[in-house]
Amino acid sequence: MGIKAEDIIADHENYAVLNGVSIRKGTMAAALANADIFTATHSTAFEKNAAKNMLTELAAMLVNSLFSQHLMWKNPEIQQLFDEIKKK
Repeated sequence: MGIKAEDIIADHENYAVLNGVSIRKGTMAAALANADIFTATHSTAFEKNAAKNMLTELAAMLVNSLFSQHLMWKNPEIQQLFDEIKKK
């Protein structure tokens, strides 16, 4: 049996603790949305910088929750953000 999203975070809850790290419901969605902004050709330099800063902030939570043990980013610059967090 697979694990559904609601098995990790119930509808009435806002976060789960994974590997000792509190992860909010929208953390992964926010990372993906910021990756879209960062890689979009129509994003301004300001938007790309803001997205990169947020990805850096989210990376710490996602790396500590074991996300990066199983998934990699196609964009090398985004992957490097996560790799740098793993080294710390």
